[in-house]
Amino acid sequence: MPQEIEDLIQKVSNDVKQEARRDTVSFQQILASSSHSKKPEDWSTKDFFRYYIDLYERATKQKYLITYASDLSNLKTLKSVFIKHTLDTNKEGFKSFLDWCFENREFIFKDCGNFLLPSLRKYINRYIADTQEADLNLSEENNFLEKLRSRAKKTTRFSDMLKIYGIPIMATYMVKIAGKDENSFMDNMDKIIRTQYERKNISDLRKIAKQSIALSPYPQFFYGMNWRQDFIDIWEDLGIMDEDWWRPSDYSSRPAEHYQELNGV
Repeated sequence: MPQEIEDLIQKVSNDVKQEARRDTVSFQQILASSSHSKKPEDWSTKDFFRYYIDLYERATKQKYLITYASDLSNLKTLKSVFIKHTLDTNKEGFKSFLDWCFENREFIFKDCGNFLLPSLRKYINRYIADTQEADLNLSEENNFLEKLRSRAKKTTRFSDMLKIYGIPIMATYMVKIAGKDENSFMDNMDKIIRTQYERKNISDLRKIAKQSIALSPYPQFFYGMNWRQDFIDIWEDLGIMDEDWWRPSDYSSRPAEHYQELNGV
């Protein structure tokens, strides 16, 4: 075999080996500088990529297989879609979304079969619902029922409403206002909560329990008041009863006056 052909084959072989090594090294090796010393607002796309790989390797205990050009492109696209949906141009918000994705990686992987950057855009709306803080003012909430109805129309998943209002308010709304049969609805409520548990949606359940406590106390006509005992096996198993905000009973002050709007009269 002519020497120049042998040299060419050897060069190709070396290039392949070099590319293989490049694709399997960890982010600490291929991206020597660290983004963690800077505030997220100062991060570039490469900094976010470093952070993403860091999360990946710490979560999976495996080295991230890098395809640098496509990864950066996918990350830029994901960030653009995130800003379009959330209207949040604050880089801290995008960092929080990446954090949320890794906290919910078991659910995401089970739902779509992978944990690749292009797949994460599908979960932006879920992130928004999951991290949305209830904007209820317990002392004076104008048009309480009207706002509840409006949120209910815009929300496709009932569990998202539970994360905003908690169990007693939503149970009362469904029975008193929506006219659902109490026993039938409470059976459905049980299925919803236990499905969240089976899917390991821990953050969802934590928010549901926290809101159920935070928006108390409730009038005597409210439904779903035994939610602690009804799902005690879940709260105990997930350690939710050990949270600082957990209370074994509702607050002892007077119920908010606007809760009377749910009395159906």
